Amino acid sequence: MDIQQKLEPRQEQRLVLTPQLQQSMHILQLPILELKTLVQQELIQNPMLQESREDEKEEKTHEEKIQETMELDSKWDEYFQAIRPPRKYTREEREKRDFFESSITKSISLQEHLLQQLNEVHPVRYSPSNGTNLKRIDREVAETIIVNIDDDGYFKADIEEIAHLLKTSKKRVEKILSIIQSFDPPGVGARNLQECLLLQLRSKKINDLIVEKIIANHLDDVANKRYQKISSSLNIEEEELREKIKLISHLEPKPGRQYSSEEISFVVPDVIVKKIGEEYKIIVNEKDLPPLRITPLYKTILKGKKRTDKTAKYIREKLNSAMWLLKNIQHRQDTIYKVTSFIIEKQREFLDKGAGHLKVLTLKEVADAVGLHPSTVSRTTSSKYIETPRGIFKLKYFFSGGLSKSRGVFQEDEITSSKNVKNLIQNLIKNESPSKPLSDQKIADILNKQGYKIARRTVAKYREQLDILPSKMRRAL
Repeated sequence: MDIQQKLEPRQEQRLVLTPQLQQSMHILQLPILELKTLVQQELIQNPMLQESREDEKEEKTHEEKIQETMELDSKWDEYFQAIRPPRKYTREEREKRDFFESSITKSISLQEHLLQQLNEVHPVRYSPSNGTNLKRIDREVAETIIVNIDDDGYFKADIEEIAHLLKTSKKRVEKILSIIQSFDPPGVGARNLQECLLLQLRSKKINDLIVEKIIANHLDDVANKRYQKISSSLNIEEEELREKIKLISHLEPKPGRQYSSEEISFVVPDVIVKKIGEEYKIIVNEKDLPPLRITPLYKTILKGKKRTDKTAKYIREKLNSAMWLLKNIQHRQDTIYKVTSFIIEKQREFLDKGAGHLKVLTLKEVADAVGLHPSTVSRTTSSKYIETPRGIFKLKYFFSGGLSKSRGVFQEDEITSSKNVKNLIQNLIKNESPSKPLSDQKIADILNKQGYKIARRTVAKYREQLDILPSKMRRAL
C-alpha cells in the first residue's frame, strides 16, 4: 500500500471564543458573591474602574486635576496611586482598629471548652517542698478522656484501656469521667444515648422514675411508635405516656453539636421575588455588588502633553477591558431577570399555593420562551438562589429531570424532576395529620390526581431516600 502525504485546502466552521465572550459566559454563571469577588479584583487591577458613590464629593477642581496629570510621568501605576492615595489613619483610628482586630475571636471547639472547665475544677498545683504536680495523674486521665470525646459529645474510648495506658486504676478513670460528665454541655462524656439523656435529666434536676425507665429500656419502642407496648410495660395511661415522651423529646441527643467546627455557609440570593398586591415583583440582586463607573480622568491623561504612545495604548486597553466588564455584568443581570420572569410566570401556582403545585419545566421550554440557547439558561440558573415568599431555593429547583408525568411515556417536554417529586412527598408528609399519617399508596393517589404518574413502590423508594419512616412509625399519640 502506497502511503503519501498531501496538502489539501479544506473549509470548516469553528466557534472562536473571544476573551470578551469568554468573560461574558464566565460572569453569567457566577453566583453573586463570586461576582463580587471578581469585581473587587478588577477594581484593584484596572485603574479605569472606580466605585461610584452618590455621597462622594469632588475633592479637586477640574483645573487641579489637569495640573496633577501633567506632573505625572508615563508610568500609569504612579498616576493611579496619585488619584487614589492610601488613606492615612490617625493614631486614635489605628488604636481602634487594632482593638477591634484583636477582639475578633473564633468559636472554640468542644474539646477546648471542656479543657477550660477542667482548669477550673483541677488547676495545676505544685508542692512547695518537692515541686511535683499534685494533680498530675488526674489531669492526665481527664485530658485523655477529653481527647477521646467526639464532636457529638460522646466518649468513644475504653476505660480499661485508658487505665492500662496511664498505669492507674479503672476506678480512678471512672471517677474522672463522672466529673467530666458534670461539665457543660449537659450530657457530654456519655458512652451511649441512654446515658446521655439520663445525664441531662440529672443536670436539670428531674427525678422521674418513669422517664428514666423509658430512656433505659424503651427508646427503641419510642422510635418505632410502639406506644401500647410501653404503656402496658410501665402500667401507665396514654396521656401520661405522651407527657413523658414530650419531656424526652426536649433533650439533646448530640450535646456537642453546638461546638461543631463546621463553618456555616450563608446563602445570598441572586434574585428576589416579592409579592406586591396580587403581582410578583422581580428584583435582581445588585446591592451586594459595588457600583462601578469608568473613571472620567482617562480623557485628561490622553490629552496630556507628556503622555507617550505606550501610555495611550495602556489606557485604551484598560478602558476597553473596563467597558466590557460593565457590559457583561449588565448582560448577566438582564438575562437573570428575563429567565426568572418566565419561571415565575410558569410557577405562579407554586408561589400562591405551595410545593404541591410545582409544575413541569425544562431548560428548553425556558430557552424557547425567552429566545436564548438552553446552555445559556443552564449557565444563568447554575449555582444561583432565588428568594421567594415561599422561602429561598436554588433556581434549579424549578426545573425537571427524570420521572414521566403523563400516560407512563417518557417525553422530553413532560419530564418532571425526581427531586421535585421528593419535595412534593416531603411537603405532603410535613402537613399530614400526626394521628393519621399518609400511607405510601395515599401519597401516590394524591400525586396521580395532580398529574404525576407514580407508583406506590416509587413513593416508598423516595421516602426511604429522604430518611422518612413508614406511616405506621410516624403516627403520634
